[in-house]
Amino acid sequence: MTGTANRRKTPKDAPLGAEKAFIPSGPQGILAPMKPAAVLFFLASFLLILAPATPARCQNPAPVVGKVRLEGLDAVPEKRARQVLSLRAASRKPWVRRQAFDPDLVEADTQKLNELLKSEGFFSGSARSEIVHRNHGRTVDVTFHVEDGPATLISGAYLLGTDKLSPEMLSRLKKVLGLEAGDRFRAEPYTRAKRDLLLILRDGGYATARVDGDVLVDRERREAEVRLTLSPGRWMTFGEVDIAGLDRTDPRVIRSRLLFSPGDPYSLARALESQRNLFSLGFLSTVTVEPRVAPEEVTDNIVPMEVSGGYRQPRRVRMGLGYGSEDRFRVQASWMHRHIGRMARQLELSAKTSSIVQRVEARMLWPWFRADHQELTDDFALSRDENVTYTDRTISNRVQVHRALGPFIHLRPGHLFEMHRLEEVSLDQRKELGAEGEEYYLSAIQLQMDQDRRRPGENPRQGSLVSLGAGYASRATGSSVQYFRITGELRQLLPLTDSVTLAARGLYTTIQPTEETDRIPIFKRLFSGGGSSVRGYAYQRLGPLDAGGGPQGGESMAEASLELRFPLYKELGGVVFSDAGMVLPDPFSFRGREIRATAGAGLRYNTPVGPLRVDLGFKLNPATDNEDEYQLHLSIGQAF
Repeated sequence: MTGTANRRKTPKDAPLGAEKAFIPSGPQGILAPMKPAAVLFFLASFLLILAPATPARCQNPAPVVGKVRLEGLDAVPEKRARQVLSLRAASRKPWVRRQAFDPDLVEADTQKLNELLKSEGFFSGSARSEIVHRNHGRTVDVTFHVEDGPATLISGAYLLGTDKLSPEMLSRLKKVLGLEAGDRFRAEPYTRAKRDLLLILRDGGYATARVDGDVLVDRERREAEVRLTLSPGRWMTFGEVDIAGLDRTDPRVIRSRLLFSPGDPYSLARALESQRNLFSLGFLSTVTVEPRVAPEEVTDNIVPMEVSGGYRQPRRVRMGLGYGSEDRFRVQASWMHRHIGRMARQLELSAKTSSIVQRVEARMLWPWFRADHQELTDDFALSRDENVTYTDRTISNRVQVHRALGPFIHLRPGHLFEMHRLEEVSLDQRKELGAEGEEYYLSAIQLQMDQDRRRPGENPRQGSLVSLGAGYASRATGSSVQYFRITGELRQLLPLTDSVTLAARGLYTTIQPTEETDRIPIFKRLFSGGGSSVRGYAYQRLGPLDAGGGPQGGESMAEASLELRFPLYKELGGVVFSDAGMVLPDPFSFRGREIRATAGAGLRYNTPVGPLRVDLGFKLNPATDNEDEYQLHLSIGQAF
């Protein structure tokens, strides 16, 4: 008996090959004689047969965490307490998966809260948990009842082991101690004091220093006595510096970026800052500045140092596309040679075109120029700028010496030459501010000094910048336009939390015509308004306007901005800001009634080249009633 004995026969009139596709449609069909109710019963029975294959955990899902409450907190902020918890309350977002409930986590979190109370100075405080099941046991709410209790105060903070320290060093240590009698004892300031004391000792030549601490707590009197014992060890100095693996570069270039010399007190911080300075030269892929012998192993208290590293590819090519609300679509390209000759000179050629500027530029950098900590830059450019009321063709060359006077202070003397040719001038007072087709020659001596404490990067979060600049163009320097210009600027970045930053900026600049110049030409006048100044106004639209509404610029300008920066989601951040500014026609002028204020909000999306920026600014006190109420700005990088 074969397997084909019971095979149904194909109808005689069926086409060839239809046997495999034949499905009975008459009484031989499986469901044909069944009524709809019977069909449903058949399907339900089929599903019941499969039901035992479904895991039991799907029928009785594990409970998940619902609400997580903290009650009874007084002195300790709730946000600080939630940071130590492992339990995560259920999110209102339906796509966020809920945390599975684990009673061991409840016990662990209770212990963490007790430890937190002690670290905040509440040694008699306590925490207990309460668990409530709801939703048929599928959801578990957890409430932590916390009792702070009386606080433990610092009765005194003492530095021990200071006999071998100089009065200057001891004074520096006491300034950073920060633990005052009568303050509530907290673990964070105590730990920070130990860290700051150790940093000062090790940056002051005591490379092997240690700081040990003891806290004597009297629970009955609720007092804590803090004792910090210093073990300075030997005082050490920097030794000679060897350079390894950087044979293509003149040693003077490398040594010019070091912030220490042989005989200076040994400081790990100075070595690391020197390493960052060397990396900023741009032609090194890796660089280290470190002791050749560990400070613990030296016998003569002199730490020999070594600089080593590797080179990048000498040439670099970049292409870029962008869009901004002021210059619209822009295309730019650049080519750079990072290391020319043993003095590591750098040459960069670049070109940029957009709706308002076409520019080609050549920039040469000498990283060592006649002395350590001194460099020279030479920038040559050809450009065509299409401004609101005029078009300016320019040939310019700027030579500037950059002299480092310290880790943060820089002096930049230089000379600026420019040749301007005006086209398409649409000003009512064109004869006073610039004649169309006429060429102007500028030759100005410039000096700038700044103190920059911002951390390097495309988007710094802390630090400050103070900058003062002056420029003087005279017939004696060969200038057909004579003027004196000064500029002062202050920027401050203040981190309020780990992710929230308050940024502030203030600027004042003025330009005074001198000698044979009665009015400053339009191409050197001051303009305000736009995505990087007062954001409630369009580009160059803040200040004096002619009868046709074209900006005339001025000879005095002031701007101020305050901005709060905060995260939203992953790489997306937000800002709220307020800007104010004015442009006046006369030099050395300031009139409060002319200040125009704006406010708004924006978005930032962080990228490797800086944040993409969208800002919407609203005018708060426009000069006239027919002005636009708001402006939208698109760009890249922070506004300031």
